[in-house]
Amino acid sequence: QTSLRVLALARFKRTIQAFLKHYLHLHFSSHSQMSFAGIKVGDELVIDGGMASFEVIEKIGNDLKCKCTDPGLFLPRAKFSFWRDGRIVERNYELPTLSTKDWADIDFGISEGVDFISLSFVNDSDAISNLKDYISTKSP
Repeated sequence: QTSLRVLALARFKRTIQAFLKHYLHLHFSSHSQMSFAGIKVGDELVIDGGMASFEVIEKIGNDLKCKCTDPGLFLPRAKFSFWRDGRIVERNYELPTLSTKDWADIDFGISEGVDFISLSFVNDSDAISNLKDYISTKSP
């Protein structure tokens, strides 16, 4: 009898509510083609054209810590832009398809010998290519 081991990485669309004095932590993994290279402490992060706003208060590598300055509601797949001195610095950022936790789950799945990995939400074909490349470097 053959068994199939599957790792399913699910993305649920749920609304996130941002409150004043709350913090948002953003991270792009080393597997992502996106980075926060041009972003500086003090820049403003605007979610979906103004649904909520945050101030970048700390930056370490590909990690940002942001403090809510204008509360609101937004979806996890919202687009966001960074502003500095009233001008757009970067725009149309999207959260990466795979989060840091997803990469850890993938590593666990590979170590357990899963036969199949499924993604329930994919931004673009690059996400699949990056995942395939990553798996090929980790597989025995």
